[in-house]
Amino acid sequence: MLYAVARTAIIIYKGAISAVLGIVPQWLEYILIGLIIVLVVLFRPKGILPEKPVLTLSKDKIKKIFEETE
Repeated sequence: MLYAVARTAIIIYKGAISAVLGIVPQWLEYILIGLIIVLVVLFRPKGILPEKPVLTLSKDKIKKIFEETE
């Protein structure tokens, strides 16, 4: 949501932004996306939606199942 608000502000005030900062306002959108990615990596290293652990069988259980099928 913060990204949407910032992007809308960049689009609406692009004339004022270019006069004050002296850069093309479209570049601010790329800078904003890059900043968001860096912040996510720093504060959420497992990601926004972390991966669920995979449940596996122990070697003993695998051997037992393998022996039962033979």
